[in-house]
Amino acid sequence: MKLFNLLLIILFSQNGKAFAPPAIDSNNDGIEKYRSENYQEAFNGFAGALSGDPFNPLYHFNLGDTFFKAGDYPKAFAEFEAAESQPSANPEIKYLSMFNAGNTALAAKDIPKALGYYQRALEYNPKSVETKTNIELALKEQQKQGGGGDSKDQKDKKDPKDQNKGDQDKDKDDDKGRQKPPGNQPTPKPTAQPFDSKALNENDVRRILEELKRQEQEIRAKQDKNKKNAPEKPVEKDW
Repeated sequence: MKLFNLLLIILFSQNGKAFAPPAIDSNNDGIEKYRSENYQEAFNGFAGALSGDPFNPLYHFNLGDTFFKAGDYPKAFAEFEAAESQPSANPEIKYLSMFNAGNTALAAKDIPKALGYYQRALEYNPKSVETKTNIELALKEQQKQGGGGDSKDQKDKKDPKDQNKGDQDKDKDDDKGRQKPPGNQPTPKPTAQPFDSKALNENDVRRILEELKRQEQEIRAKQDKNKKNAPEKPVEKDW
């Protein structure tokens, strides 16, 4: 999957004076290592900064970026969440933390989770074009994933009675020489409307996310029902 509008990397440094606190020195050292793509040493720097100032949202944010670069997405989520939750975090830090968390979820191919983070990002910056664009692209990707019809396994699991009924219906409609009366013409399928991310406001995003959540709940309910109705496999005895 293509990773959209890639991670908005904002590494926060602090201007330290001569005899600056060790946490500031560690953070700035971590940034230097990060920019040279030495992520292990960058981790050491940011972790050292947090050990001296554990409630600083800037250090959590920088550590989250480092975990993302290292491919450790669960830890990246945790640090971006920590950055957002700190009482001293300003709206910019909160927004960037949720935006980066959304992009991390996209990298992990978890689109519903990404959409949730983007919604939270818009709460701090409702005019963010980057966030709206990523929501648009994530929704398109989700439509592609969910629009391929039944997989082979799903088709094989269908009730034989339903398959027979489908075959009978197909035979009825297979008479090419017969014209259907006007009243029985099939209803035209709705076509997708153009999606303008710039025109997407916060309420639109909420409605989209609520609809996605409802659809996800319906899918899970059907899956749970199928699992309950599935016959148990006989236990094979090992003689």
